[in-house]
Order: sequence, then C-alpha cells, then structure tokens
Amino acid sequence: MTIERLELAAKLVADPDLQAWLSGAARKIAHGLPADQALDLSGPGARREADRLMWYAARILADDDRLSLWSAAGRIAAWRRGGSCVPGEVARLLESSHHAASVPSTQRGVYRRLTDIADARHEEVSP
Repeated sequence: MTIERLELAAKLVADPDLQAWLSGAARKIAHGLPADQALDLSGPGARREADRLMWYAARILADDDRLSLWSAAGRIAAWRRGGSCVPGEVARLLESSHHAASVPSTQRGVYRRLTDIADARHEEVSP
C-alpha cells in the first residue's frame, strides 16, 4: 500500500481513532520507518496495543458479568487456551490483542499483565 493510499484510507474511515492511527502511520512511513513499526505491528507499539485491547476486554467482562479482575483474567486465559466462551465483542478484542502481541495463557499471567496495565493507567482494581 502506498503512503497516498494510506492517507486516503485515513480520510475515508469514520472512526476518529482509526483515522489518527492511519494518518500517524503514513507520516512515520514517509519519514522512513518500516511499515510494521509505523503501524505498531511489531515492537513496543504492538505490546501497548495488545495490552490496551486486553484491558478493554477484561473491563467489559468485569463490568458486564460483575467479575473481579482475577476472575476476568481466568476467563481470558481459558479463552486463550480455547476452552472458554466469551461475548462476541470481548472475543474480537482478545483476538486482536493476540494478533498484536503475545498474550499469556495462564490466569496468573493474564492477571499479572492486567495489574501492570492498571498500574500504568493509574487505575484501581479489585482483586
């Protein structure tokens, strides 16, 4: 995809977050950054994106099902191992998260990642 097509795509999408992401990627590519890095598909940007998506999935599970963060981590870990059914929106977030970067497959690993994300976001979590 050329930079011009990426800029055009950024103008045509309705989602402002997606517009900003595509526009930013086009600028980064124009300045010589490889496309995978410009689109945050590798490196620290991919991990940040994976964490952001997993955090939203956990918050949806916790809020909708009145689960603690620990219980939400268990549902995410079970989904990751292929043994849990989660709501469609949560499944889409987790699938995107998993494609962006490695997602832990144990409840403890997911919970640790979620508490690290909460600390970075300065959010309080219930155990």
